[in-house]
Amino acid sequence: MGRARWDRLAPETRALLLDAADPLFVGGRLQFFAALYEDFRAYGEYLRTGGTWPRSAHDPWLLEALKNASKPDSGVWTETVLPQAPAALARLEQGGRLLDVGAGAGYALIHYARRFPAAEVVGIEFDEPSFELARRAVADAGLTDRVEVRLGDANELDEVDTYDLVTMNITLHETGGPDEYRNVLARAYGALKPGGTLLVAELPYPDSPEAYREQPAYRMLAGVQLHEALVGCGAITQGELPELLHGAGFVGVRVADQPMPTRFVMLADKPS
Repeated sequence: MGRARWDRLAPETRALLLDAADPLFVGGRLQFFAALYEDFRAYGEYLRTGGTWPRSAHDPWLLEALKNASKPDSGVWTETVLPQAPAALARLEQGGRLLDVGAGAGYALIHYARRFPAAEVVGIEFDEPSFELARRAVADAGLTDRVEVRLGDANELDEVDTYDLVTMNITLHETGGPDEYRNVLARAYGALKPGGTLLVAELPYPDSPEAYREQPAYRMLAGVQLHEALVGCGAITQGELPELLHGAGFVGVRVADQPMPTRFVMLADKPS
Protein backbone atom coordinates (compact mmCIF):
# COMPACT_ATOMS: atom_id res chain seq x y z
CA MET A 1 0.00 0.00 0.00
CA GLY A 2 1.44 3.35 -1.01
CA ARG A 3 2.07 6.28 1.26
CA ALA A 4 -1.08 8.12 0.17
CA ARG A 5 -3.25 5.15 1.14
CA TRP A 6 -1.64 4.87 4.58
CA ASP A 7 -2.43 8.55 5.03
CA ARG A 8 -6.11 7.74 4.65
CA LEU A 9 -6.03 5.77 7.91
CA ALA A 10 -6.92 7.43 11.19
CA PRO A 11 -3.79 8.34 13.22
CA GLU A 12 -4.54 5.77 15.92
CA THR A 13 -4.98 3.04 13.27
CA ARG A 14 -1.66 3.94 11.64
CA ALA A 15 0.03 3.70 15.03
CA LEU A 16 -1.41 0.25 15.73
CA LEU A 17 -0.50 -1.09 12.28
CA LEU A 18 2.85 0.57 11.62
CA ASP A 19 4.67 1.34 14.87
CA ALA A 20 6.60 -1.91 15.46
CA ALA A 21 8.24 -0.46 18.58
CA ASP A 22 4.89 -0.22 20.38
CA PRO A 23 4.20 -3.20 22.70
CA LEU A 24 0.65 -3.30 21.36
CA PHE A 25 1.73 -3.31 17.69
CA VAL A 26 -0.78 -5.40 15.72
CA GLY A 27 0.56 -5.06 12.17
CA GLY A 28 2.67 -8.18 12.48
CA ARG A 29 -0.22 -10.17 13.94
CA LEU A 30 -2.44 -9.22 11.00
CA GLN A 31 0.24 -10.50 8.63
CA PHE A 32 0.60 -13.69 10.69
CA PHE A 33 -3.10 -14.51 10.60
CA ALA A 34 -3.22 -13.78 6.88
CA ALA A 35 -0.29 -16.18 6.42
CA LEU A 36 -2.27 -18.95 8.11
CA TYR A 37 -4.52 -19.37 5.07
CA GLU A 38 -2.41 -22.40 4.09
CA ASP A 39 -3.01 -24.05 7.44
CA PHE A 40 -6.75 -23.48 7.50
CA ARG A 41 -7.05 -24.98 4.01
CA ALA A 42 -4.88 -28.01 4.83
CA TYR A 43 -5.99 -28.70 8.39
CA GLY A 44 -8.74 -31.18 7.44
CA GLU A 45 -6.32 -33.41 5.57
CA TYR A 46 -3.72 -33.39 8.34
CA LEU A 47 -6.39 -33.98 10.98
CA ARG A 48 -7.39 -37.17 9.16
CA THR A 49 -3.83 -38.43 8.67
CA GLY A 50 -2.34 -37.26 11.97
CA GLY A 51 0.69 -35.80 10.22
CA THR A 52 2.47 -32.51 10.75
CA TRP A 53 3.57 -29.80 8.35
CA PRO A 54 6.81 -28.05 9.40
CA ARG A 55 7.16 -24.30 9.00
CA SER A 56 10.13 -24.79 6.69
CA ALA A 57 7.70 -26.30 4.15
CA HIS A 58 5.29 -23.34 4.35
CA ASP A 59 5.27 -20.22 2.21
CA PRO A 60 8.33 -18.17 3.30
CA TRP A 61 5.94 -15.28 3.96
CA LEU A 62 4.95 -17.09 7.17
CA LEU A 63 8.49 -16.75 8.55
CA GLU A 64 8.42 -13.06 7.65
CA ALA A 65 5.07 -12.73 9.42
CA LEU A 66 6.38 -14.43 12.56
CA LYS A 67 9.37 -12.09 12.60
CA ASN A 68 7.15 -9.05 12.30
CA ALA A 69 4.64 -10.30 14.87
CA SER A 70 7.37 -10.60 17.50
CA LYS A 71 9.21 -7.36 16.69
CA PRO A 72 8.17 -5.49 19.86
CA ASP A 73 9.12 -8.34 22.18
CA SER A 74 12.86 -7.85 22.67
CA GLY A 75 12.41 -4.14 23.40
CA VAL A 76 9.85 -4.97 26.08
CA TRP A 77 12.19 -7.57 27.57
CA THR A 78 15.13 -5.15 27.88
CA GLU A 79 13.23 -2.04 28.95
CA THR A 80 10.38 -3.48 31.06
CA VAL A 81 11.19 -7.05 32.09
CA LEU A 82 14.95 -7.02 32.73
CA PRO A 83 14.73 -4.17 35.28
CA GLN A 84 12.89 -6.81 37.32
CA ALA A 85 16.12 -8.85 37.21
CA PRO A 86 18.60 -6.09 38.14
CA ALA A 87 21.61 -8.36 38.65
CA ALA A 88 21.36 -9.79 35.12
CA LEU A 89 20.73 -6.36 33.66
CA ALA A 90 23.82 -4.94 35.38
CA ARG A 91 26.01 -7.82 34.15
CA LEU A 92 24.95 -7.27 30.55
CA GLU A 93 25.45 -3.53 30.73
CA GLN A 94 28.96 -4.14 32.05
CA GLY A 95 29.84 -6.68 29.34
CA GLY A 96 28.28 -10.07 30.08
CA ARG A 97 27.10 -12.86 27.78
CA LEU A 98 23.56 -13.49 26.53
CA LEU A 99 22.12 -16.58 24.83
CA ASP A 100 18.88 -16.37 22.85
CA VAL A 101 17.41 -19.85 22.39
CA GLY A 102 15.21 -19.90 19.30
CA ALA A 103 16.69 -16.83 17.66
CA GLY A 104 14.26 -16.89 14.73
CA ALA A 105 15.12 -14.36 12.05
CA GLY A 106 17.57 -12.52 14.31
CA TYR A 107 15.64 -9.36 15.14
CA ALA A 108 16.13 -9.87 18.89
CA LEU A 109 19.85 -10.63 18.50
CA ILE A 110 20.37 -7.29 16.79
CA HIS A 111 18.36 -5.47 19.43
CA TYR A 112 20.29 -7.10 22.28
CA ALA A 113 23.65 -6.30 20.69
CA ARG A 114 22.72 -2.65 20.23
CA ARG A 115 21.14 -2.34 23.67
CA PHE A 116 24.16 -3.94 25.39
CA PRO A 117 27.16 -2.80 23.31
CA ALA A 118 29.67 -4.26 25.77
CA ALA A 119 28.07 -7.71 25.81
CA GLU A 120 28.54 -10.82 23.67
CA VAL A 121 25.34 -12.21 22.13
CA VAL A 122 24.78 -15.78 20.91
CA GLY A 123 21.68 -17.09 19.17
CA ILE A 124 20.79 -20.71 18.52
CA GLU A 125 18.13 -21.64 15.96
CA PHE A 126 16.91 -25.10 14.93
CA ASP A 127 15.01 -24.13 11.77
CA GLU A 128 17.47 -23.74 8.88
CA PRO A 129 15.52 -21.10 6.88
CA SER A 130 15.18 -18.97 10.02
CA PHE A 131 18.87 -19.49 10.82
CA GLU A 132 19.80 -18.19 7.37
CA LEU A 133 17.57 -15.13 7.83
CA ALA A 134 19.21 -14.42 11.20
CA ARG A 135 22.73 -14.91 9.88
CA ARG A 136 22.12 -12.49 7.02
CA ALA A 137 20.38 -9.95 9.26
CA VAL A 138 23.30 -9.90 11.70
CA ALA A 139 25.79 -9.51 8.85
CA ASP A 140 23.75 -6.70 7.27
CA ALA A 141 23.68 -4.94 10.65
CA GLY A 142 27.49 -5.11 10.87
CA LEU A 143 27.41 -7.05 14.14
CA THR A 144 29.25 -10.26 13.32
CA ASP A 145 32.08 -9.29 15.66
CA ARG A 146 29.79 -9.49 18.70
CA VAL A 147 26.87 -11.68 17.61
CA GLU A 148 27.21 -15.38 16.86
CA VAL A 149 24.36 -17.26 15.20
CA ARG A 150 24.40 -21.05 15.49
CA LEU A 151 22.31 -23.70 13.76
CA GLY A 152 21.48 -26.21 16.44
CA ASP A 153 19.00 -27.95 18.74
CA ALA A 154 18.34 -26.57 22.22
CA ASN A 155 17.92 -30.19 23.35
CA GLU A 156 21.66 -30.61 22.76
CA LEU A 157 22.87 -27.40 24.42
CA ASP A 158 25.97 -28.46 26.36
CA GLU A 159 27.65 -25.27 27.60
CA VAL A 160 28.24 -24.88 31.34
CA ASP A 161 28.39 -21.72 33.49
CA THR A 162 28.68 -19.53 30.37
CA TYR A 163 25.86 -16.96 30.22
CA ASP A 164 24.50 -14.20 32.42
CA LEU A 165 21.10 -14.29 30.72
CA VAL A 166 19.32 -16.92 28.66
CA THR A 167 16.19 -15.86 26.78
CA MET A 168 13.53 -18.08 25.22
CA ASN A 169 10.83 -16.15 23.41
CA ILE A 170 7.94 -18.33 22.22
CA THR A 171 10.48 -21.13 21.95
CA LEU A 172 10.13 -23.70 24.71
CA HIS A 173 6.85 -25.17 23.42
CA GLU A 174 8.54 -25.71 20.03
CA THR A 175 11.27 -27.99 21.39
CA GLY A 176 9.13 -31.15 21.56
CA GLY A 177 6.90 -32.36 24.40
CA PRO A 178 7.09 -32.34 28.22
CA ASP A 179 10.25 -34.46 28.31
CA GLU A 180 11.98 -32.06 25.93
CA TYR A 181 10.76 -29.02 27.89
CA ARG A 182 12.39 -30.44 31.01
CA ASN A 183 15.57 -31.30 29.12
CA VAL A 184 15.88 -27.85 27.51
CA LEU A 185 15.30 -26.07 30.82
CA ALA A 186 17.86 -28.28 32.55
CA ARG A 187 20.38 -27.47 29.83
CA ALA A 188 19.60 -23.74 30.05
CA TYR A 189 20.12 -23.98 33.81
CA GLY A 190 23.52 -25.58 33.23
CA ALA A 191 24.50 -22.97 30.65
CA LEU A 192 23.84 -20.09 33.02
CA LYS A 193 26.56 -18.75 35.28
CA PRO A 194 25.81 -19.01 39.01
CA GLY A 195 23.43 -16.17 39.77
CA GLY A 196 22.38 -15.95 36.11
CA THR A 197 18.80 -15.46 34.97
CA LEU A 198 16.43 -17.17 32.55
CA LEU A 199 13.75 -15.11 30.78
CA VAL A 200 11.13 -17.34 29.22
CA ALA A 201 8.11 -16.00 27.32
CA GLU A 202 5.29 -18.22 26.13
CA LEU A 203 1.84 -17.76 24.68
CA PRO A 204 -0.53 -17.18 27.62
CA TYR A 205 -2.48 -20.42 27.35
CA PRO A 206 -4.89 -20.62 30.29
CA ASP A 207 -5.40 -23.76 32.33
CA SER A 208 -9.10 -24.35 31.71
CA PRO A 209 -11.62 -24.07 28.85
CA GLU A 210 -13.56 -21.52 30.89
CA ALA A 211 -10.54 -19.23 31.12
CA TYR A 212 -10.25 -19.14 27.33
CA ARG A 213 -13.52 -17.20 27.27
CA GLU A 214 -12.40 -14.52 29.72
CA GLN A 215 -10.22 -12.34 27.47
CA PRO A 216 -10.16 -11.64 23.72
CA ALA A 217 -6.43 -12.48 23.63
CA TYR A 218 -7.12 -15.93 25.04
CA ARG A 219 -9.91 -16.60 22.54
CA MET A 220 -7.53 -15.64 19.73
CA LEU A 221 -5.12 -18.32 20.95
CA ALA A 222 -7.51 -21.00 19.75
CA GLY A 223 -6.65 -20.07 16.16
CA VAL A 224 -2.95 -19.83 16.96
CA GLN A 225 -3.02 -23.26 18.57
CA LEU A 226 -4.39 -24.76 15.35
CA HIS A 227 -1.24 -23.57 13.58
CA GLU A 228 1.04 -24.70 16.40
CA ALA A 229 -0.46 -28.20 16.38
CA LEU A 230 -0.14 -28.47 12.61
CA VAL A 231 3.58 -27.61 12.65
CA GLY A 232 4.21 -30.09 15.46
CA CYS A 233 4.46 -27.78 18.47
CA GLY A 234 3.00 -28.32 21.93
CA ALA A 235 1.32 -25.96 24.37
CA ILE A 236 2.49 -24.89 27.85
CA THR A 237 -0.14 -23.34 30.10
CA GLN A 238 0.39 -20.57 32.60
CA GLY A 239 0.13 -23.09 35.42
CA GLU A 240 2.55 -25.58 33.87
CA LEU A 241 5.42 -23.20 33.16
CA PRO A 242 6.35 -22.39 36.80
CA GLU A 243 6.21 -26.08 37.65
CA LEU A 244 8.68 -26.82 34.86
CA LEU A 245 11.02 -24.06 36.06
CA HIS A 246 10.98 -25.27 39.65
CA GLY A 247 11.57 -28.82 38.44
CA ALA A 248 14.71 -27.70 36.59
CA GLY A 249 16.18 -26.29 39.80
CA PHE A 250 15.53 -22.59 39.28
CA VAL A 251 14.85 -20.32 42.23
CA GLY A 252 13.13 -16.95 42.43
CA VAL A 253 10.57 -18.08 39.87
CA ARG A 254 8.20 -15.18 39.23
CA VAL A 255 5.81 -13.77 36.66
CA ALA A 256 7.19 -10.61 35.07
CA ASP A 257 5.08 -7.50 34.72
CA GLN A 258 4.86 -6.47 31.07
CA PRO A 259 2.24 -4.87 28.81
CA MET A 260 1.60 -7.47 26.09
CA PRO A 261 -1.57 -9.56 26.51
CA THR A 262 -0.31 -12.15 24.01
CA ARG A 263 2.75 -13.05 26.08
CA PHE A 264 3.23 -14.80 29.44
CA VAL A 265 6.72 -13.98 30.75
CA MET A 266 8.55 -15.54 33.68
CA LEU A 267 11.95 -14.88 35.24
CA ALA A 268 13.94 -17.50 37.13
CA ASP A 269 17.44 -17.58 38.60
CA LYS A 270 20.23 -20.09 38.98
CA PRO A 271 21.44 -20.03 42.59
CA SER A 272 24.74 -18.20 43.18
